[in-house]
Amino acid sequence: MALRAQQPSPTFRSGVDILNLDVSVLDKERRPVRGLTADDFTVLVEGKPRPVVAFSAIEVPGRPAVSHTASWLNTVPSDVSTNDLTPDGRALVIVFDHSIEFDHLDRARKAAIAAVDALGPNDIAAIAFTDAITDVNTVQGFTSDKARLREVIGRPITVAPTLVDRADYPQEIAHSASCFCNACAFDRIGRIAEGLLNVTGRRKTVLFIGFETADPFPNVIERPKDPCVAPVIAARQVMEERLSRANLTVHMIDPSGGQPLEMGIARQGRGGGLANPGFKREQFLRAFADITRGAFVYEDNTPERAVPAIIDETSSYYLLAVQVAPEEGQKLPSRLQVTVRDKTLLVQARKAYRSGDSSAGVETSARSRSLVEALSSDLTLAGQPLEMAAMPFANPAGGTPKVAVVMRVERPKTDSTGPIADASPGRKDTFEGVIVAFDRSGKIVASRKQTGTVPWPPGDTAPPPYEVFTGLDLVPGRYEIRAAFESRGARSSVYGFVDVPAFENAALSLSPIALALHPPSLSAPREEFSDFLPVVPTAQRRFMKTDIVDAFVRVHHSGPNPPATSLTVRVVDADDRTVAEEQRDQVDDDNTVDLPLDRLAPGEYLLTFTATSGNERAVQQLRFTSN
Repeated sequence: MALRAQQPSPTFRSGVDILNLDVSVLDKERRPVRGLTADDFTVLVEGKPRPVVAFSAIEVPGRPAVSHTASWLNTVPSDVSTNDLTPDGRALVIVFDHSIEFDHLDRARKAAIAAVDALGPNDIAAIAFTDAITDVNTVQGFTSDKARLREVIGRPITVAPTLVDRADYPQEIAHSASCFCNACAFDRIGRIAEGLLNVTGRRKTVLFIGFETADPFPNVIERPKDPCVAPVIAARQVMEERLSRANLTVHMIDPSGGQPLEMGIARQGRGGGLANPGFKREQFLRAFADITRGAFVYEDNTPERAVPAIIDETSSYYLLAVQVAPEEGQKLPSRLQVTVRDKTLLVQARKAYRSGDSSAGVETSARSRSLVEALSSDLTLAGQPLEMAAMPFANPAGGTPKVAVVMRVERPKTDSTGPIADASPGRKDTFEGVIVAFDRSGKIVASRKQTGTVPWPPGDTAPPPYEVFTGLDLVPGRYEIRAAFESRGARSSVYGFVDVPAFENAALSLSPIALALHPPSLSAPREEFSDFLPVVPTAQRRFMKTDIVDAFVRVHHSGPNPPATSLTVRVVDADDRTVAEEQRDQVDDDNTVDLPLDRLAPGEYLLTFTATSGNERAVQQLRFTSN
């Protein structure tokens, strides 16, 4: 993130790095304090003051006013992933803890939905779980697509057993299969913080939704024989070190609500004394939040009402840049302290950094990484805008389904030589791409490397977008698709998910909807999908009225001699009004319809294919925009 520097612009001598800091300042009511200047801040590195050489106040755009009524705007996610995200805004991770019980799941989901609803248009969010089994099935990487986030939140998850006497169980036994000693919360948040260490410009927060965690500060003297003391202390220390460097604020939401535990019923604990599990849980969760000076919601039957105020804490923040010496933080983290003149205000900022956390170190690291290594980052690289669609199709020859991965590339308008506006004959772009599919356990199950050249159309004076096609063979299941791409020295990445159905197990099913432009976009390799897809697909979803676009869908039957299939095609607008509809009887397997773009007003639309065969019914939907 390039900070907007104060005037005059600073110059830096050789041997000096710049450390970027995102800082929140809150009043006693935890409301953001606006109107501060660089002179209000003091930054100490190992106790010594460092000058603020660049400063910017960030105002995060609020949630846009609701102007349309269609429910699908909130429930149907886009089928296209993008890396075209603004550098300013918030990065929120919603973490569902393994301890959430079935009776508390609705409350937990409402709190998560409230967080998604409170995000602005420049914000991104991810969803994670402390339970290993749930995490690999429903984890969602960072996205600005609220409909996608809501869909993941609503998916089935593994819940904890309801144990009335949970506190009477030895800690190492309770949930030992998925969360030894209840320390998995520390481990998960530590790993999240590690992934966000070098993300600058965005305010980073975790909304932890959980019923019970380990004691953050177990006493080894009082519990010398407790096997959980050592692993809990180790996990907490690693988490704290990473949190202090990432400036990741953790807010705690207890979804258990007004449980009988809040009545103060004391029980005999395993140590022989009386224990109040409700009070104990409150102590643990409050101590967890205090590590990063986050907010804490407890004994509330409607915790979702407190969430918007928590999200609003980062609606305004500050970006500072300070000079640091390259040798600082080489062996051990260097201590950081950020304060403001008014000592009654709460300041949330990094408390430490290591060499390499500075902007110079990050940029050097990014340049030296291979495309495969670039896929390991939690956030996508935005060297140039990418869009990606991953569409599964049954294999016409039988066997493993085929997944068509379409990556749309916006060519940069400039390169190292300056503006790109030359339409000389034979001009072309060379690209290299790596596409990887991860299964639910995080194992790479398929990968492809694509290299090629794409020519410019004759007479074009601006670089047009093009699309890179990659076919993957994937057995039924849920996968994360990550793609890294490099062209003209710009390195980019984009992440998405795909659910590959077991086509042979459904009496009636539909393939995803594939859109095709006429004439097709520039693409390579053009024949990549020709053995299973009769159209040239595109990941473009925004169209002009003059564009000619077909929508293709394939009908699948698993049994012999199926009843005749009818197909209904409908287009509705953002107010759920039907603007186009077509009914087809006794359709073939492959079906194509024209998008009525010439008749559509500017706005968002939902295209729906509904197939009916006897008592069976299958539906596929796709969002698109008319400009």
